[in-house]
Amino acid sequence: MALTETQQITELIKKSKQILLVFPKDFSLDAAASALALSLVLKKMDKLADIVSDGFVLPKNLSFLSGAEKISSQLNNLEKFIITVGLNQNELEELSYNMEGDKLKIYLTPKTGAIDKKNVGLDKTDYKYDLIIALDSPDLESLGKPFQNFPNFFYETTIVNLDHHSENEQYGQINLTNPNAVATAEILFNLINEIDKNLLPQIAKSLELNDIDAKRAILIAGDSLEKITGKFDIFCANPPYVDPAGESEMDPEMKYEPRIAFFGSADGYGHHKELIARGREFLTDRGVLYGEFDMTQADEIKKLLAASDWKYEIWNDPYDHPGVMVLRA
Repeated sequence: MALTETQQITELIKKSKQILLVFPKDFSLDAAASALALSLVLKKMDKLADIVSDGFVLPKNLSFLSGAEKISSQLNNLEKFIITVGLNQNELEELSYNMEGDKLKIYLTPKTGAIDKKNVGLDKTDYKYDLIIALDSPDLESLGKPFQNFPNFFYETTIVNLDHHSENEQYGQINLTNPNAVATAEILFNLINEIDKNLLPQIAKSLELNDIDAKRAILIAGDSLEKITGKFDIFCANPPYVDPAGESEMDPEMKYEPRIAFFGSADGYGHHKELIARGREFLTDRGVLYGEFDMTQADEIKKLLAASDWKYEIWNDPYDHPGVMVLRA
């Protein structure tokens, strides 16, 4: 029986020595958080992995993401260039080099005789990475300079493509894409579920060593708040918040996203009103609720919060626009 895409990816990861995780230059929180989550999973599997996003600068409001400071802004040290010189049993007296403009000149001085040009060979090592996993990237061009500067690396290395955009160009050797998924994180979660069969003992041990009860971390799938029970220290929500009346004014590329990801109530504020009204039910005494909204909704969100008895802040998104309400009891 043929392996599913998730099984194929799991086998590829097992066989790989060093993995490159990449996401677009114009990244979303979904992309960055998914890459970081996957890097943690790979670390649990004792795999070496690096994360690269062209020109990446860590926004202050994403500093809470574990490992975010390790995301690199450029792709470096992909391979080494090798110069082989046959000395024919002669010994080397001196080796030196200098830069002349943009040219490197290397000088070899044998103890006796001369070096024949025919005995000089040029080669290069294999690429540093033997697997590329691209996240939330509809095409290779969206990666910016890592692809522009090293196209052969991307063409010659196995690529796993994880994405939820319907316009994805299916550029990977394995394409785990789903335009009906709300986010790439949803696709990644299903992949991690497949990998988890090998990770559960390690994760359980990690929780034990850190004095963390495994029951503290749970995932609840459902519409709105109806399936949530218990109280939490951190409650994060990215509800649908677009007013259906403004659909015609949305950016053209948004038409490729699932409607359920955008339109959740008649005016776009329905879920926020519910979170403001009922959020306390699900928070511990020290709990914090984080809820995303569109920057055009900031004034109305502030009015709703001002009329409540929450202690609140408004945080900016990665593009320095107001986009997150932070609520404390």
